[in-house]
Amino acid sequence: MKLTNGNILVGPNNSGKSSVLDCFKILDSALRYAKGASPKLKSIEGKGVVSYFELPMRIVDFLNDNLSNNYSEDDSILEFTHANKNKIVITFSETRAPIMHMETSARLPRKSSEFRSLFPVDLVIIPPISPLEENEIYLKDETVKANARTRLASRSFRNFWLRQSEEDFQKFRADVERVWPNIVVQFPNQPTITSKVVTMYFEERRIPREIYCSGFGFQIWLQLMTHLQNCTLNSILVLDEPDVYLHPDLQRALYRLIKERCGQFVIATHAIEIINEADTEEVVTINSSYRAARRISSEDEFLALHRYLGSHENAEFARIAKSRRIIFVEGKDGRLLRKFAQILGLVMLHETNNVPIMKLGGFSEWRKAQAAVWAFQEIIKIEMDAFCVFDRDFKSDAEVADFLAEFDAPRLKVRILERKEIENYLLIPEAIAAAANLRLRERTLPASVSATMIRDMLRKIASELETEVGSQLSSQEIRYRSRRKNKYDESTVIKISMNLARKMTIDDDLLLRLLPGKEALSRLFERLKSDTGVSLTEAMILSQVRIGQVAPDLVEILSAIDAFCNLAVCNLADGKE
Repeated sequence: MKLTNGNILVGPNNSGKSSVLDCFKILDSALRYAKGASPKLKSIEGKGVVSYFELPMRIVDFLNDNLSNNYSEDDSILEFTHANKNKIVITFSETRAPIMHMETSARLPRKSSEFRSLFPVDLVIIPPISPLEENEIYLKDETVKANARTRLASRSFRNFWLRQSEEDFQKFRADVERVWPNIVVQFPNQPTITSKVVTMYFEERRIPREIYCSGFGFQIWLQLMTHLQNCTLNSILVLDEPDVYLHPDLQRALYRLIKERCGQFVIATHAIEIINEADTEEVVTINSSYRAARRISSEDEFLALHRYLGSHENAEFARIAKSRRIIFVEGKDGRLLRKFAQILGLVMLHETNNVPIMKLGGFSEWRKAQAAVWAFQEIIKIEMDAFCVFDRDFKSDAEVADFLAEFDAPRLKVRILERKEIENYLLIPEAIAAAANLRLRERTLPASVSATMIRDMLRKIASELETEVGSQLSSQEIRYRSRRKNKYDESTVIKISMNLARKMTIDDDLLLRLLPGKEALSRLFERLKSDTGVSLTEAMILSQVRIGQVAPDLVEILSAIDAFCNLAVCNLADGKE
Protein backbone atom coordinates (compact mmCIF):
# COMPACT_ATOMS: atom_id res chain seq x y z
CA MET A 1 0.00 0.00 0.00
CA LYS A 2 1.38 3.40 -1.02
CA LEU A 3 0.72 6.05 1.60
CA THR A 4 -0.20 9.69 1.01
CA ASN A 5 -0.36 12.33 3.75
CA GLY A 6 -3.84 11.17 4.75
CA ASN A 7 -4.90 7.49 4.81
CA ILE A 8 -8.35 6.47 6.10
CA LEU A 9 -8.62 2.67 6.01
CA VAL A 10 -12.16 1.35 5.57
CA GLY A 11 -13.58 -2.07 4.86
CA PRO A 12 -15.58 -4.95 6.35
CA ASN A 13 -14.72 -6.47 9.70
CA ASN A 14 -11.85 -8.98 9.55
CA SER A 15 -10.69 -7.52 6.23
CA GLY A 16 -7.16 -6.67 7.34
CA LYS A 17 -7.34 -3.04 8.51
CA SER A 18 -5.94 -3.80 11.95
CA SER A 19 -3.27 -6.03 10.40
CA VAL A 20 -2.02 -3.05 8.38
CA LEU A 21 -1.79 -1.01 11.58
CA ASP A 22 -0.05 -3.89 13.36
CA CYS A 23 2.70 -3.72 10.73
CA PHE A 24 3.41 -0.14 11.76
CA LYS A 25 3.40 -1.15 15.42
CA ILE A 26 6.01 -3.81 14.67
CA LEU A 27 8.13 -1.28 12.76
CA ASP A 28 7.89 1.15 15.67
CA SER A 29 8.94 -1.49 18.19
CA ALA A 30 11.81 -2.66 15.96
CA LEU A 31 13.16 0.87 15.44
CA ARG A 32 12.96 1.63 19.17
CA TYR A 33 14.86 -1.60 19.92
CA ALA A 34 17.49 -0.59 17.34
CA LYS A 35 18.20 2.62 19.28
CA GLY A 36 20.00 0.60 21.93
CA ALA A 37 22.02 -1.72 19.68
CA SER A 38 24.43 -1.57 16.78
CA PRO A 39 23.61 -3.20 13.43
CA LYS A 40 25.60 -6.15 12.10
CA LEU A 41 26.52 -7.00 8.54
CA LYS A 42 25.54 -10.17 6.71
CA SER A 43 25.07 -11.44 3.18
CA ILE A 44 21.53 -12.25 2.01
CA GLU A 45 20.96 -14.20 -1.18
CA GLY A 46 19.78 -11.86 -3.92
CA LYS A 47 20.40 -8.78 -1.75
CA GLY A 48 24.13 -8.81 -1.18
CA VAL A 49 25.59 -7.49 2.08
CA VAL A 50 23.06 -5.71 4.29
CA SER A 51 23.00 -4.00 7.67
CA TYR A 52 20.73 -5.88 10.07
CA PHE A 53 19.48 -6.42 13.64
CA GLU A 54 18.32 -9.59 15.32
CA LEU A 55 15.08 -8.72 17.13
CA PRO A 56 13.63 -10.31 20.28
CA MET A 57 10.10 -11.69 19.88
CA ARG A 58 8.96 -9.35 22.66
CA ILE A 59 8.81 -6.52 20.12
CA VAL A 60 5.43 -7.91 19.02
CA ASP A 61 2.64 -8.21 21.57
CA PHE A 62 0.70 -10.98 19.80
CA LEU A 63 1.33 -14.64 18.98
CA ASN A 64 3.87 -15.52 16.29
CA ASP A 65 1.18 -17.68 14.65
CA ASN A 66 -0.76 -14.54 13.76
CA LEU A 67 2.13 -13.33 11.61
CA SER A 68 1.69 -16.08 9.03
CA ASN A 69 -0.97 -16.33 6.35
CA ASN A 70 -3.36 -19.18 7.17
CA TYR A 71 -0.68 -20.82 9.35
CA SER A 72 1.75 -21.18 6.44
CA GLU A 73 5.33 -22.29 7.29
CA ASP A 74 6.75 -19.67 4.90
CA ASP A 75 8.55 -16.65 6.31
CA SER A 76 6.38 -13.60 7.04
CA ILE A 77 7.95 -10.48 5.54
CA LEU A 78 7.12 -6.83 6.17
CA GLU A 79 8.61 -4.23 3.79
CA PHE A 80 8.61 -0.47 4.37
CA THR A 81 10.00 1.90 1.73
CA HIS A 82 10.79 5.48 2.76
CA ALA A 83 10.30 8.46 0.44
CA ASN A 84 14.12 8.59 0.22
CA LYS A 85 14.02 5.10 -1.44
CA ASN A 86 15.65 3.30 1.51
CA LYS A 87 13.85 0.12 2.51
CA ILE A 88 13.48 -1.71 5.81
CA VAL A 89 12.56 -5.40 5.70
CA ILE A 90 11.47 -7.33 8.80
CA THR A 91 11.42 -11.13 8.43
CA PHE A 92 9.71 -13.53 10.83
CA SER A 93 10.61 -17.20 10.64
CA GLU A 94 9.61 -20.27 12.62
CA THR A 95 13.23 -21.42 12.88
CA ARG A 96 15.11 -18.28 13.89
CA ALA A 97 14.76 -14.93 15.60
CA PRO A 98 13.11 -12.07 13.68
CA ILE A 99 15.53 -10.01 11.55
CA MET A 100 15.31 -6.38 10.47
CA HIS A 101 17.61 -5.36 7.64
CA MET A 102 18.02 -2.27 5.46
CA GLU A 103 18.34 -2.08 1.69
CA THR A 104 19.96 1.16 0.57
CA SER A 105 22.16 2.57 -2.17
CA ALA A 106 23.99 4.61 0.46
CA ARG A 107 26.96 3.42 2.52
CA LEU A 108 25.86 0.61 4.82
CA PRO A 109 25.14 1.96 8.32
CA ARG A 110 27.47 0.64 11.04
CA LYS A 111 25.92 2.54 13.94
CA SER A 112 22.37 2.75 15.24
CA SER A 113 22.30 6.52 14.60
CA GLU A 114 23.38 5.97 10.98
CA PHE A 115 20.68 3.33 10.54
CA ARG A 116 17.98 5.67 11.86
CA SER A 117 19.21 8.63 9.81
CA LEU A 118 18.73 6.60 6.62
CA PHE A 119 15.15 5.77 7.64
CA PRO A 120 13.98 8.91 9.52
CA VAL A 121 10.45 8.22 10.71
CA ASP A 122 8.68 9.43 13.84
CA LEU A 123 5.84 7.00 14.49
CA VAL A 124 3.15 7.94 17.01
CA ILE A 125 1.19 4.78 17.78
CA ILE A 126 -1.95 5.39 19.80
CA PRO A 127 -2.66 2.20 21.77
CA PRO A 128 -6.16 0.80 22.38
CA ILE A 129 -8.00 3.24 24.64
CA SER A 130 -10.60 2.37 27.26
CA PRO A 131 -12.47 4.28 29.99
CA LEU A 132 -10.38 5.34 32.97
CA GLU A 133 -9.93 3.47 36.24
CA GLU A 134 -12.09 4.64 39.11
CA ASN A 135 -9.17 4.47 41.56
CA GLU A 136 -5.73 4.88 40.01
CA ILE A 137 -2.94 3.85 42.38
CA TYR A 138 0.34 5.78 42.35
CA LEU A 139 2.81 3.88 40.15
CA LYS A 140 6.58 3.82 39.82
CA ASP A 141 8.16 5.91 37.07
CA GLU A 142 9.32 2.86 35.12
CA THR A 143 5.82 1.37 35.21
CA VAL A 144 4.25 4.56 33.85
CA LYS A 145 6.84 4.69 31.09
CA ALA A 146 6.32 1.03 30.19
CA ASN A 147 2.52 1.44 30.08
CA ALA A 148 2.54 4.60 27.93
CA ARG A 149 2.59 2.78 24.56
CA THR A 150 0.45 -0.22 25.50
CA ARG A 151 -3.18 -1.05 26.18
CA LEU A 152 -2.38 -0.41 29.87
CA ALA A 153 -1.96 3.34 29.19
CA SER A 154 -5.55 4.02 30.29
CA ARG A 155 -4.72 2.60 33.73
CA SER A 156 -1.91 5.12 34.30
CA PHE A 157 -3.40 8.25 32.72
CA ARG A 158 -3.32 10.38 35.90
CA ASN A 159 0.14 9.05 36.76
CA PHE A 160 1.42 10.11 33.36
CA TRP A 161 0.27 13.72 33.69
CA LEU A 162 1.50 13.89 37.27
CA ARG A 163 5.03 13.58 35.87
CA GLN A 164 4.68 16.14 33.06
CA SER A 165 5.68 19.80 33.07
CA GLU A 166 3.22 22.64 33.59
CA GLU A 167 3.97 23.88 30.07
CA ASP A 168 3.06 20.53 28.49
CA PHE A 169 -0.08 20.32 30.62
CA GLN A 170 -1.21 23.76 29.47
CA LYS A 171 -0.92 22.65 25.82
CA PHE A 172 -2.98 19.57 26.66
CA ARG A 173 -5.57 21.68 28.48
CA ALA A 174 -5.86 24.03 25.48
CA ASP A 175 -6.53 21.05 23.17
CA VAL A 176 -9.30 19.85 25.49
CA GLU A 177 -10.90 23.28 25.88
CA ARG A 178 -10.83 23.82 22.11
CA VAL A 179 -13.64 21.27 21.80
CA TRP A 180 -15.05 21.44 25.35
CA PRO A 181 -15.09 25.23 26.01
CA ASN A 182 -17.09 24.95 29.24
CA ILE A 183 -14.61 22.57 30.86
CA VAL A 184 -11.32 23.29 32.65
CA VAL A 185 -9.03 20.32 33.37
CA GLN A 186 -6.95 20.49 36.57
CA PHE A 187 -3.43 19.14 37.10
CA PRO A 188 -3.41 15.77 38.95
CA ASN A 189 -3.07 15.70 42.72
CA GLN A 190 -0.24 13.90 44.49
CA PRO A 191 -1.36 10.94 46.62
CA THR A 192 -1.65 11.64 50.32
CA ILE A 193 -0.02 9.84 53.24
CA THR A 194 -3.26 7.99 53.94
CA SER A 195 -4.12 7.17 50.32
CA LYS A 196 -2.06 5.98 47.38
CA VAL A 197 -4.73 7.06 44.89
CA VAL A 198 -3.89 9.75 42.30
CA THR A 199 -6.84 12.03 41.59
CA MET A 200 -7.50 14.45 38.74
CA TYR A 201 -10.39 16.92 38.58
CA PHE A 202 -12.14 18.98 35.96
CA GLU A 203 -14.51 21.91 36.41
CA GLU A 204 -17.67 22.27 34.37
CA ARG A 205 -19.47 25.55 34.96
CA ARG A 206 -17.36 25.93 38.12
CA ILE A 207 -18.50 22.58 39.56
CA PRO A 208 -15.46 20.30 40.26
CA ARG A 209 -15.66 16.57 39.55
CA GLU A 210 -13.13 13.74 39.40
CA ILE A 211 -12.56 12.76 35.77
CA TYR A 212 -13.91 9.26 36.43
CA CYS A 213 -17.32 10.91 36.95
CA SER A 214 -17.36 12.25 33.40
CA GLY A 215 -18.86 10.49 30.40
CA PHE A 216 -16.87 7.88 28.51
CA GLY A 217 -16.62 10.18 25.48
CA PHE A 218 -14.83 12.85 27.53
CA GLN A 219 -12.51 10.24 29.11
CA ILE A 220 -11.55 8.93 25.66
CA TRP A 221 -11.02 12.48 24.39
CA LEU A 222 -8.65 13.26 27.27
CA GLN A 223 -6.53 10.26 26.37
CA LEU A 224 -6.54 10.99 22.63
CA MET A 225 -5.38 14.56 23.30
CA THR A 226 -2.64 13.16 25.54
CA HIS A 227 -1.24 10.95 22.79
CA LEU A 228 -1.55 13.72 20.21
CA GLN A 229 0.86 15.85 22.24
CA ASN A 230 3.60 13.68 20.71
CA CYS A 231 2.59 14.55 17.12
CA THR A 232 4.38 17.04 14.87
CA LEU A 233 4.33 17.75 11.15
CA ASN A 234 7.15 15.18 10.88
CA SER A 235 5.13 12.44 12.59
CA ILE A 236 3.21 9.47 11.22
CA LEU A 237 0.16 8.88 13.42
CA VAL A 238 -1.31 5.36 13.59
CA LEU A 239 -4.77 5.02 15.13
CA ASP A 240 -7.32 2.20 15.17
CA GLU A 241 -11.07 2.94 15.37
CA PRO A 242 -11.00 6.36 17.07
CA ASP A 243 -14.80 6.59 16.76
CA VAL A 244 -15.48 4.27 19.71
CA TYR A 245 -17.40 6.22 22.41
CA LEU A 246 -17.10 9.50 20.44
CA HIS A 247 -20.08 11.59 19.35
CA PRO A 248 -20.11 12.35 15.58
CA ASP A 249 -19.13 15.98 16.24
CA LEU A 250 -16.10 14.76 18.21
CA GLN A 251 -15.16 12.37 15.42
CA ARG A 252 -15.06 15.23 12.94
CA ALA A 253 -13.15 17.47 15.35
CA LEU A 254 -10.61 14.69 15.94
CA TYR A 255 -10.01 14.23 12.21
CA ARG A 256 -9.46 17.97 11.73
CA LEU A 257 -7.04 18.15 14.66
CA ILE A 258 -5.06 15.13 13.41
CA LYS A 259 -4.83 16.61 9.92
CA GLU A 260 -3.67 19.93 11.34
CA ARG A 261 -1.12 18.44 13.74
CA CYS A 262 0.33 15.35 11.99
CA GLY A 263 2.34 15.29 8.79
CA GLN A 264 0.99 11.84 7.88
CA PHE A 265 -1.66 9.61 9.41
CA VAL A 266 -3.07 6.11 9.01
CA ILE A 267 -6.49 5.61 10.60
CA ALA A 268 -8.72 2.54 10.47
CA THR A 269 -12.39 3.36 10.98
CA HIS A 270 -16.04 2.59 10.19
CA ALA A 271 -17.13 6.13 11.13
CA ILE A 272 -19.14 7.76 8.35
CA GLU A 273 -18.54 11.18 9.94
CA ILE A 274 -14.76 10.90 9.60
CA ILE A 275 -15.09 9.65 6.03
CA ASN A 276 -17.43 12.52 5.15
CA GLU A 277 -14.92 15.00 6.57
CA ALA A 278 -11.94 13.45 4.77
CA ASP A 279 -10.79 14.27 1.27
CA THR A 280 -11.98 11.61 -1.18
CA GLU A 281 -8.43 10.58 -2.12
CA GLU A 282 -7.59 9.92 1.55
CA VAL A 283 -10.08 7.03 1.76
CA VAL A 284 -8.50 3.58 1.20
CA THR A 285 -10.59 0.42 0.95
CA ILE A 286 -9.12 -2.74 2.51
CA ASN A 287 -10.47 -6.17 1.67
CA SER A 288 -8.90 -9.60 2.13
CA SER A 289 -9.92 -10.45 -1.45
CA TYR A 290 -7.86 -7.54 -2.86
CA ARG A 291 -4.21 -7.99 -3.85
CA ALA A 292 -3.61 -4.38 -2.78
CA ALA A 293 -5.44 -1.57 -1.03
CA ARG A 294 -7.58 0.64 -3.28
CA ARG A 295 -8.05 4.38 -3.03
CA ILE A 296 -11.43 5.97 -3.68
CA SER A 297 -11.07 7.72 -7.04
CA SER A 298 -14.59 8.72 -8.05
CA GLU A 299 -17.86 10.04 -6.66
CA ASP A 300 -19.57 6.72 -7.52
CA GLU A 301 -17.06 4.78 -5.42
CA PHE A 302 -17.60 7.25 -2.57
CA LEU A 303 -21.38 6.71 -2.74
CA ALA A 304 -20.87 2.94 -2.81
CA LEU A 305 -18.77 3.24 0.33
CA HIS A 306 -21.57 5.21 2.00
CA ARG A 307 -24.02 2.43 1.15
CA TYR A 308 -21.71 -0.13 2.74
CA LEU A 309 -21.17 1.88 5.90
CA GLY A 310 -24.81 2.83 6.30
CA SER A 311 -26.74 6.07 6.20
CA HIS A 312 -26.25 8.87 8.71
CA GLU A 313 -29.52 10.61 7.83
CA ASN A 314 -31.00 10.08 11.29
CA ALA A 315 -28.03 11.85 12.91
CA GLU A 316 -28.33 14.67 10.37
CA PHE A 317 -32.05 14.98 11.07
CA ALA A 318 -31.33 15.37 14.79
CA ARG A 319 -28.78 18.11 14.10
CA ILE A 320 -31.21 19.98 11.83
CA ALA A 321 -33.94 19.81 14.45
CA LYS A 322 -31.54 21.07 17.11
CA SER A 323 -29.91 23.94 15.22
CA ARG A 324 -33.00 24.84 13.15
CA ARG A 325 -30.69 25.53 10.24
CA ILE A 326 -29.46 23.66 7.19
CA ILE A 327 -27.08 24.41 4.32
CA PHE A 328 -27.81 23.05 0.83
CA VAL A 329 -25.01 22.72 -1.74
CA GLU A 330 -24.35 20.94 -5.01
CA GLY A 331 -22.39 17.68 -5.09
CA LYS A 332 -19.26 17.67 -2.92
CA ASP A 333 -19.24 21.47 -2.65
CA GLY A 334 -19.71 21.22 1.13
CA ARG A 335 -16.27 19.71 1.73
CA LEU A 336 -14.54 22.36 -0.38
CA LEU A 337 -16.51 25.18 1.25
CA ARG A 338 -15.38 24.01 4.69
CA LYS A 339 -11.77 23.78 3.46
CA PHE A 340 -11.85 27.34 2.16
CA ALA A 341 -13.48 28.43 5.43
CA GLN A 342 -10.50 26.93 7.29
CA ILE A 343 -8.10 28.98 5.16
CA LEU A 344 -10.07 32.15 5.91
CA GLY A 345 -10.30 31.40 9.64
CA LEU A 346 -14.12 31.21 9.59
CA VAL A 347 -14.47 29.09 12.71
CA MET A 348 -18.25 28.71 12.79
CA LEU A 349 -18.34 27.14 9.34
CA HIS A 350 -15.12 25.15 9.56
CA GLU A 351 -14.98 23.91 13.14
CA THR A 352 -18.57 23.68 14.30
CA ASN A 353 -20.89 21.01 12.97
CA ASN A 354 -24.15 22.21 14.47
CA VAL A 355 -25.45 23.10 10.99
CA PRO A 356 -25.37 20.12 8.59
CA ILE A 357 -24.48 20.55 4.92
CA MET A 358 -26.73 18.52 2.62
CA LYS A 359 -26.44 17.79 -1.10
CA LEU A 360 -28.96 19.36 -3.45
CA GLY A 361 -29.18 19.57 -7.23
CA GLY A 362 -28.69 22.78 -9.20
CA PHE A 363 -30.97 25.74 -9.83
CA SER A 364 -33.90 23.52 -10.77
CA GLU A 365 -33.83 21.82 -7.36
CA TRP A 366 -34.20 24.93 -5.21
CA ARG A 367 -37.85 24.10 -4.51
CA LYS A 368 -36.67 20.98 -2.63
CA ALA A 369 -34.99 23.31 -0.15
CA GLN A 370 -38.18 25.36 0.09
CA ALA A 371 -40.17 22.14 0.63
CA ALA A 372 -37.80 21.06 3.43
CA VAL A 373 -38.30 24.36 5.24
CA TRP A 374 -42.06 24.04 4.82
CA ALA A 375 -42.09 20.44 6.09
CA PHE A 376 -40.20 21.31 9.27
CA GLN A 377 -42.44 24.30 9.92
CA GLU A 378 -45.84 22.83 9.06
CA ILE A 379 -45.44 19.15 9.91
CA ILE A 380 -42.81 18.95 12.64
CA LYS A 381 -43.62 22.43 13.98
CA ILE A 382 -39.99 23.60 13.98
CA GLU A 383 -39.06 26.99 12.56
CA MET A 384 -36.11 26.34 10.25
CA ASP A 385 -33.91 28.47 8.00
CA ALA A 386 -31.91 27.26 5.02
CA PHE A 387 -28.91 28.61 3.13
CA CYS A 388 -28.49 27.48 -0.49
CA VAL A 389 -25.30 27.77 -2.56
CA PHE A 390 -25.63 27.04 -6.28
CA ASP A 391 -23.01 26.70 -8.99
CA ARG A 392 -23.35 29.25 -11.76
CA ASP A 393 -22.76 26.72 -14.56
CA PHE A 394 -23.18 28.51 -17.93
CA LYS A 395 -25.95 30.90 -16.95
CA SER A 396 -25.83 34.52 -18.06
CA ASP A 397 -25.98 37.54 -15.76
CA ALA A 398 -29.58 38.13 -16.83
CA GLU A 399 -30.67 34.58 -15.96
CA VAL A 400 -28.96 34.74 -12.56
CA ALA A 401 -30.58 38.12 -11.82
CA ASP A 402 -34.03 36.82 -12.78
CA PHE A 403 -33.61 33.79 -10.57
CA LEU A 404 -32.59 35.86 -7.55
CA ALA A 405 -35.46 38.28 -8.14
CA GLU A 406 -37.99 35.43 -8.18
CA PHE A 407 -36.56 33.55 -5.19
CA ASP A 408 -39.61 34.13 -3.03
CA ALA A 409 -38.85 32.21 0.16
CA PRO A 410 -38.46 34.28 3.34
CA ARG A 411 -36.67 31.56 5.31
CA LEU A 412 -34.27 30.72 2.48
CA LYS A 413 -31.02 32.53 1.84
CA VAL A 414 -29.38 31.94 -1.53
CA ARG A 415 -26.01 32.68 -3.10
CA ILE A 416 -24.81 31.83 -6.59
CA LEU A 417 -21.15 31.39 -7.35
CA GLU A 418 -19.73 33.87 -9.84
CA ARG A 419 -17.69 31.09 -11.43
CA LYS A 420 -18.84 27.99 -13.27
CA GLU A 421 -18.44 25.66 -10.25
CA ILE A 422 -16.68 25.42 -6.89
CA GLU A 423 -13.56 23.80 -8.40
CA ASN A 424 -12.92 27.00 -10.39
CA TYR A 425 -11.82 28.63 -7.13
CA LEU A 426 -8.93 26.15 -6.97
CA LEU A 427 -7.48 27.46 -10.24
CA ILE A 428 -4.92 29.60 -8.42
CA PRO A 429 -1.62 29.43 -10.36
CA GLU A 430 0.51 30.45 -7.35
CA ALA A 431 -1.03 27.78 -5.09
CA ILE A 432 -0.86 25.08 -7.76
CA ALA A 433 2.80 25.89 -8.48
CA ALA A 434 3.62 25.85 -4.75
CA ALA A 435 1.93 22.44 -4.35
CA ALA A 436 3.79 21.03 -7.35
CA ASN A 437 7.15 22.32 -6.11
CA LEU A 438 6.51 20.86 -2.66
CA ARG A 439 5.91 17.46 -4.25
CA LEU A 440 9.08 17.83 -6.32
CA ARG A 441 11.13 18.62 -3.21
CA GLU A 442 9.67 15.60 -1.42
CA ARG A 443 10.85 13.42 -4.30
CA THR A 444 14.20 15.25 -4.56
CA LEU A 445 13.52 16.05 -8.23
CA PRO A 446 15.29 19.05 -9.82
CA ALA A 447 12.47 20.44 -12.01
CA SER A 448 10.56 23.53 -10.83
CA VAL A 449 7.10 24.85 -11.63
CA SER A 450 6.19 28.56 -11.80
CA ALA A 451 2.84 30.33 -11.62
CA THR A 452 3.47 31.55 -15.18
CA MET A 453 3.78 27.94 -16.37
CA ILE A 454 0.45 27.10 -14.71
CA ARG A 455 -1.24 30.11 -16.33
CA ASP A 456 0.05 29.02 -19.74
CA MET A 457 -1.27 25.49 -19.16
CA LEU A 458 -4.70 26.84 -18.17
CA ARG A 459 -4.84 29.01 -21.29
CA LYS A 460 -4.02 26.00 -23.47
CA ILE A 461 -6.74 24.02 -21.72
CA ALA A 462 -9.14 26.93 -22.32
CA SER A 463 -8.27 26.81 -26.04
CA GLU A 464 -9.02 23.07 -26.10
CA LEU A 465 -12.40 23.62 -24.42
CA GLU A 466 -13.32 26.79 -26.32
CA THR A 467 -15.85 25.14 -28.62
CA GLU A 468 -17.48 23.16 -25.82
CA VAL A 469 -17.80 26.24 -23.58
CA GLY A 470 -19.23 28.33 -26.44
CA SER A 471 -21.77 25.64 -27.24
CA GLN A 472 -22.84 25.33 -23.61
CA LEU A 473 -23.19 29.10 -23.22
CA SER A 474 -25.35 29.43 -26.34
CA SER A 475 -27.59 26.43 -25.58
CA GLN A 476 -28.16 27.62 -22.00
CA GLU A 477 -29.01 31.15 -23.16
CA ILE A 478 -31.39 29.86 -25.87
CA ARG A 479 -33.24 27.69 -23.31
CA TYR A 480 -33.47 30.63 -20.91
CA ARG A 481 -34.86 33.03 -23.51
CA SER A 482 -37.32 30.40 -24.76
CA ARG A 483 -38.69 29.91 -21.23
CA ARG A 484 -39.04 33.67 -20.86
CA LYS A 485 -40.64 33.90 -24.29
CA ASN A 486 -38.17 36.67 -25.11
CA LYS A 487 -37.61 37.56 -28.72
CA TYR A 488 -34.13 36.61 -29.85
CA ASP A 489 -32.13 35.73 -32.89
CA GLU A 490 -30.53 32.31 -32.41
CA SER A 491 -27.55 33.10 -34.63
CA THR A 492 -26.84 36.27 -32.65
CA VAL A 493 -26.92 34.35 -29.36
CA ILE A 494 -24.51 31.76 -30.75
CA LYS A 495 -22.17 34.44 -32.07
CA ILE A 496 -22.05 36.29 -28.73
CA SER A 497 -21.48 33.03 -26.85
CA MET A 498 -18.67 31.89 -29.12
CA ASN A 499 -16.98 35.29 -28.83
CA LEU A 500 -17.09 35.01 -25.05
CA ALA A 501 -15.53 31.55 -25.20
CA ARG A 502 -12.82 32.87 -27.53
CA LYS A 503 -11.99 35.77 -25.20
CA MET A 504 -11.67 33.24 -22.37
CA THR A 505 -8.36 32.10 -23.84
CA ILE A 506 -6.76 35.57 -23.43
CA ASP A 507 -8.72 37.08 -20.52
CA ASP A 508 -7.83 35.45 -17.18
CA ASP A 509 -10.96 36.75 -15.44
CA LEU A 510 -13.21 35.20 -18.08
CA LEU A 511 -11.15 32.01 -17.99
CA LEU A 512 -11.65 31.60 -14.23
CA ARG A 513 -15.36 32.32 -14.59
CA LEU A 514 -16.24 30.15 -17.61
CA LEU A 515 -13.77 27.27 -17.69
CA PRO A 516 -15.30 23.98 -16.38
CA GLY A 517 -13.34 23.66 -13.11
CA LYS A 518 -13.44 19.88 -12.68
CA GLU A 519 -12.40 19.22 -16.26
CA ALA A 520 -9.72 21.91 -16.17
CA LEU A 521 -8.17 20.47 -12.99
CA SER A 522 -8.21 16.96 -14.43
CA ARG A 523 -6.40 18.10 -17.59
CA LEU A 524 -3.99 20.25 -15.61
CA PHE A 525 -3.07 17.32 -13.35
CA GLU A 526 -2.45 15.14 -16.42
CA ARG A 527 -0.13 17.79 -17.92
CA LEU A 528 1.82 18.21 -14.69
CA LYS A 529 2.19 14.45 -14.34
CA SER A 530 3.46 14.20 -17.93
CA ASP A 531 5.81 17.20 -17.76
CA THR A 532 7.21 16.88 -14.24
CA GLY A 533 6.25 13.41 -12.97
CA VAL A 534 4.29 15.02 -10.11
CA SER A 535 0.78 13.91 -9.12
CA LEU A 536 -1.40 16.57 -7.47
CA THR A 537 -4.77 16.52 -5.73
CA GLU A 538 -7.27 19.18 -4.74
CA ALA A 539 -6.20 18.77 -1.11
CA MET A 540 -2.56 19.51 -2.01
CA ILE A 541 -3.58 22.73 -3.75
CA LEU A 542 -5.75 23.78 -0.81
CA SER A 543 -2.83 23.29 1.58
CA GLN A 544 -0.93 26.01 -0.34
CA VAL A 545 -3.78 28.54 -0.74
CA ARG A 546 -3.31 31.77 1.20
CA ILE A 547 -6.06 34.10 2.44
CA GLY A 548 -5.38 36.81 -0.14
CA GLN A 549 -5.66 34.28 -2.98
CA VAL A 550 -9.30 33.35 -2.27
CA ALA A 551 -11.67 35.06 -4.72
CA PRO A 552 -13.61 38.01 -3.16
CA ASP A 553 -17.04 36.64 -4.14
CA LEU A 554 -16.26 33.33 -2.44
CA VAL A 555 -15.04 35.18 0.66
CA GLU A 556 -18.37 37.04 0.80
CA ILE A 557 -20.39 33.83 0.42
CA LEU A 558 -18.37 31.95 3.05
CA SER A 559 -18.61 34.87 5.49
CA ALA A 560 -22.40 34.91 5.06
CA ILE A 561 -22.60 31.14 5.71
CA ASP A 562 -20.32 31.54 8.75
CA ALA A 563 -22.68 34.17 10.18
CA PHE A 564 -25.61 31.85 9.41
CA CYS A 565 -23.89 29.05 11.40
CA ASN A 566 -23.12 31.45 14.25
CA LEU A 567 -26.83 32.15 14.67
CA ALA A 568 -27.40 28.41 15.11
CA VAL A 569 -24.77 28.33 17.87
CA CYS A 570 -26.46 31.31 19.54
CA ASN A 571 -29.81 29.50 19.40
CA LEU A 572 -28.30 26.44 21.07
CA ALA A 573 -26.64 28.56 23.74
CA ASP A 574 -30.00 30.21 24.48
CA GLY A 575 -31.61 26.80 24.79
CA LYS A 576 -33.89 27.32 21.79
CA GLU A 577 -34.11 23.78 20.50
